[in-house]
Parts: sequence; structure tokens; C-alpha cells
Amino acid sequence: KGVGWQGSLGAWVLLVGIALLLWYLQTKKPLTASEFVRNEAQKKNNMWMSFTAWQVTIFMGIQSLMFYTALAWLPEILQLYGYSSNEAGWIVSLMIFSTIPFMFFIPVVADQLKNQVILGVLTGLSFILGVLGLLYGSYSYVAIYTILIGVGCGSGFSLTMMFFSLRTKDGFEAAELSGMAQSFGYLLAATGPVLFGGIHDLTNSWTAPLMMLLILSIITTFAGALAGRRVMI
Repeated sequence: KGVGWQGSLGAWVLLVGIALLLWYLQTKKPLTASEFVRNEAQKKNNMWMSFTAWQVTIFMGIQSLMFYTALAWLPEILQLYGYSSNEAGWIVSLMIFSTIPFMFFIPVVADQLKNQVILGVLTGLSFILGVLGLLYGSYSYVAIYTILIGVGCGSGFSLTMMFFSLRTKDGFEAAELSGMAQSFGYLLAATGPVLFGGIHDLTNSWTAPLMMLLILSIITTFAGALAGRRVMI
């Protein structure tokens, strides 16, 4: 109490410092003989040269980009169309809330299916329909479009987490795929809000940046379908 938003943000620095310390201590832990042999064998398989690994990575990156871009810019878009800042905030909260159910049941469903192609396609279609609604639909139904984007985000994230184990042979490969997909994927996602805002500034319109999201949604659909096939890296 009384520390303000600066103090609230500053508290995260302490948590990051603790995480860095724990990570550093882990790097000093020597490998056992079996781990060393397994790691040497893993070097023969270059995850960065795998098409399946790249499909998972692209799927991971774009679904994250969609979430962070919507989180950053959807309030601005809604206010342009007559919603108050308070109403826009509630609608964005609705998008975030709609991700939660899919975080729980998508992994369960994905694990029961022979392949996850249909889930990858449905994730992309949720994004496509949500963005199309923002582009051409009636803003009386903006809550529905927002929920569709939230559904895509929740489904996409949980499905990506499942791909790490479903597309690899063991825990070592799963960890390697996770590291690749999340490092490159979040780097890609970080460009989304900046690029979206930059395109808006250049065109002075929300149409062009939303078209960018529509194109990325289509790419996500294909990437999800390919990553969802029953293949191993």
C-alpha cells in the first residue's frame, strides 16, 4: 500500500532476480553419465532443421502474437467505434476469461485423438472468424468476435503445449522443442503489437493492421493442421 504502480512493477524485479539465481545454480549442476550420453546422442538430431518443429514453432508464435496484439490494441479499436474505455476494458476481460475453459479441456481432447489436425484447424478458424467480425461485422456483436479470438488463444496455447510431448520421442526432445518453439515463438509474438500499431500509424486506419491479423490467422490454420498430423520429429 502506498508504493504506487512503480513499486508494483518493481516487485517483479525481485522475482526475476530469484529466478535468475535459481537458473544459474542449475547450470552449475554436473550431468550424470547417462544424461551426458543421452545429450551427446541428441546432438545428432537438429531440431532447427525439422519441418515439424518449425510448424509447431510458427503455430506457437502466431497464436501468442494474436493474444498480445489483441490485448494491446483491442481497447483502442473498440473506443473508436463508440465504446467507453470502461466498456472496452470489460470486453477485453471477456476475451481473457474465454481462454480459461479451453486451457483445461483441449489437452484432454488432444490426448484422446489419433491426431490433432481438426483442433489445429478449429483454432485457426476461431481467429479468422473473430478478425473478420472486427473487420466487417456489426459492432453490436463485438463480444462474440472477442470471445472467438479468446477461444483461439486458449486453444492455441494449450494445443502447443501438447505438441511438445506428442511430436517428440522422449523428454529430452520435448524440452528441446519447447525451448525452440517458445524462444522463437515469443520473439515473433513480441513484434505483433509494435507492427500492428506501426501499420495503423502509416495507414491511419485499423483495416490494414486487422488484415495483417487475418493473414496470420490463415497461416495459423495451415500450421496447426500440419503440426497436428501424427508424425514424430
